[in-house]
Amino acid sequence: QWKRPGPLVNGFIQFTVPGGVEVRSGFGSQTASASRDENSVTFDKKRIPEFEALRDAVEGAIAALREPPAPAAASLADELTKLGALL
Repeated sequence: QWKRPGPLVNGFIQFTVPGGVEVRSGFGSQTASASRDENSVTFDKKRIPEFEALRDAVEGAIAALREPPAPAAASLADELTKLGALL
């Protein structure tokens, strides 16, 4: 979960761990709850670029795990064997 810092409150990035117990915080108390959560990191406005880069890197890594693996390239020997079978 991502919350950008505002004029009066810090922002946070929160990670969900499979099998972990998640507690939803009420409106207006998300940042306070995140500051007590071991899977969250709070940050202020000065750190927005660094935490946006972290968020993008984590989201990119998660997306890469969901992509199907690229097919293995056939070797030259395999291609020649296939060509020979056609003749």
